[in-house]
Amino acid sequence: MKGSLLLLVTWPALLAVSGCAAYRPCPYHVEKAIGSCPDPGKGPLDRQPDYTIGFVEFDDQGWLWDRGQMETVLSAVEQTAQKGGAVIVVYVHGWHHSADDEDGDVAEFRRALSDLDKVLNDDPELSSLRAAAIKGKETHGRATVFGVYAGWRGGSLPGNLDFLTFSERKRAAHRVGHGDLSELLIRLNNIHATANTQRLYAGMVVVGHSFGGAAVFSAISDRLQIDLTMAGAGTAKAGAPRQELCRENPAHCLNIVGDLVVLVNPAFESSLYNEIDYLAKSSSFDPCQTPVLLAVSSEADWPNRRYFPIGQVLFTQEQGAFRNRAQKHEVHTSLGNFPAQVTHCLKADPGDDCSSIPQERRQVGPGPHAVAAGRGEALASSEHKDACVQHLGAGGKFGETFLYPVAETVKPENPVMLVRATGELIPGHDLFSRDPKTKELTTRKFVGFLVKFVHDLMYEKAAQSVRTAEARRVAATSPP
Repeated sequence: MKGSLLLLVTWPALLAVSGCAAYRPCPYHVEKAIGSCPDPGKGPLDRQPDYTIGFVEFDDQGWLWDRGQMETVLSAVEQTAQKGGAVIVVYVHGWHHSADDEDGDVAEFRRALSDLDKVLNDDPELSSLRAAAIKGKETHGRATVFGVYAGWRGGSLPGNLDFLTFSERKRAAHRVGHGDLSELLIRLNNIHATANTQRLYAGMVVVGHSFGGAAVFSAISDRLQIDLTMAGAGTAKAGAPRQELCRENPAHCLNIVGDLVVLVNPAFESSLYNEIDYLAKSSSFDPCQTPVLLAVSSEADWPNRRYFPIGQVLFTQEQGAFRNRAQKHEVHTSLGNFPAQVTHCLKADPGDDCSSIPQERRQVGPGPHAVAAGRGEALASSEHKDACVQHLGAGGKFGETFLYPVAETVKPENPVMLVRATGELIPGHDLFSRDPKTKELTTRKFVGFLVKFVHDLMYEKAAQSVRTAEARRVAATSPP
């Protein structure tokens, strides 16, 4: 009732400034007409000198617009992975966006892929390590970046009218996540896992922004919760403790999809994360465990901090009864804005601390295993006995940023990281936004952090792969 009253009051004014044409629910990258949607005249693949991008699109019910579109992209990804050194980056956009080539997120994702290609291939140490990790392939350690843009109808009305679609688009995002997006991520993960089983060294990162983060979380949360429950119970594949399997083979470490899932200013309630937070903090993990989920929320994200709770109260009446005020608060608070769940602060270096972190929890500083500015050759050496001496979860310097745990109880090997970022790094809700005067990317330092974090994660994975292969070789050649 409240939502209907608000709509009646605001509709005339918003209509006057926005026009009355609605956005048509049609795909942008299919090679045929579908239903009443015209043929857009462009396929799902675009190959550039430094990256390839493929588009996979979903309708409002979470169904694929065209299964052939997905099959074309998956086939291209698999062919790339079989050459060795593939790095797959999946991006799921948020509210108000789409897969239209004119959409700002499409253009910025392309730039990010190009930047990632430079970072991954301009590091001779990483290239050498990657070459050693790829068995029997003449790649010279070069990484091949393949971006997969997962598009859905993030904007269903033009202009300011779209701000009335909070509840509708939020539900659509969750339908996408529970729908065919899950299949896309699982099949990409299978390609990634198969390539690594064959020692072709593939990397994979999934990024979801805003309601896109809600879609990704819906797609992966059940699997993550099951794996965390198994870790807490001390069981894993083949009935052996996961810690032992992880130490023997990185492929048996806890994972969800690929190497890392990143959620940026995710627009869904903290209550959906409650059980995962508990399981992650109460379980023990092997020192070799790397992060599998990195959720980052900005202190300057006013839409999530201020307007998300209003939207939850006005437009979502289906949660049922609350046992207490704390539970109600979690339901009405977006992920990253419930202080008890936060594990890390990310700030500019140099720069101010996270103001929303209590004073006593600030600047605890990186732990003894923190990532150094230069990781050094020791990590890659097969003679380095402690294969997992450095942890991304312990924090450290990443480009022009500094990451640190907000409490001494935060375990560096915890596979789940919930990070608060300062407004200097993410000055609003958007992941990709540009200053209207200078045209510079306002989130440049944060995007640089993501690229560097992925770089170091790829380094860690490659180092573990080389060490595991060396250990197996020694064991095979040693006398009984």
